[in-house]
Amino acid sequence: MSLQTGSSGPDVQALQNQLIKLGYSLTADGSYGPQTAAAVMQFQAAHHLQQDGIAGPVTQSVINAALNTTSVYGIDVSVYQGAINWDAVKASGSVNFAYIKCTDGDTTVDPRFASNLAEAKRVGMVYGAYHFFRFLTSDPLKQAALLKATAGPANFGTGTLPIAVDVEYQDKNGTTNATVTQNRAQYAADLLAFVNQVTADFGRPPVLYTTADFWNNVLMSPPGFNNLKLWIAQYSAAPTIPHGWTNYSMWQYGSTGTISGITGAVDLDVVSGGMSGLVG
Repeated sequence: MSLQTGSSGPDVQALQNQLIKLGYSLTADGSYGPQTAAAVMQFQAAHHLQQDGIAGPVTQSVINAALNTTSVYGIDVSVYQGAINWDAVKASGSVNFAYIKCTDGDTTVDPRFASNLAEAKRVGMVYGAYHFFRFLTSDPLKQAALLKATAGPANFGTGTLPIAVDVEYQDKNGTTNATVTQNRAQYAADLLAFVNQVTADFGRPPVLYTTADFWNNVLMSPPGFNNLKLWIAQYSAAPTIPHGWTNYSMWQYGSTGTISGITGAVDLDVVSGGMSGLVG
């Protein structure tokens, strides 16, 4: 349920009390007036959300995450963010980690991976790398080999995030997704082969990035993966946990964030429960 100017009652008062706990100046009177809307907009600005003054499902979920003192915020980037000023990103104070796109399938390397990795390391950013997994058209072991050769296991030791594997819709028009549903057993077997090889190459299991819809309804929740840390993507509300997991390790809660040092939109992420469970 969205709360906005004109709303009133116990839900509004609960929201106001949460904002007060986070340090915002307002009165918990149960009436959603200009003071509450201003506090919500300040929170949205601080967390790179759309600044509309409306406490919708995503804003409320991020408020809940912010109240968890162990929540840590970060971004994930690729060539689509262009040249990044990593000094400005680090100086913003709102980015504690970054996942950097490395490879896609068994032939494609993100053109900005090397520079993004070098710059993230230089400014002291906690970082990880991710691979976009391709099914059927790309051999899983060749994908793992390209990732290993490009990322370099030596770059992902102590103090870094584990490799992540991006498992999601393969295109925007659904054509290849139909192919997945027809061959989901082979897809799952290929994905497991990739995960096992990456685990051997990098010395720890990868994080699995997906959406609940893709995992549950396209892949039909294949067994053998729930030992992996879950990175869930969902922008419209608090994340739905796919079958096989009971909680997420990381949540990609937005794709239109604005961060100093990055031109245009960037994906926004939060780690719940602190970084100790992820950082090597």
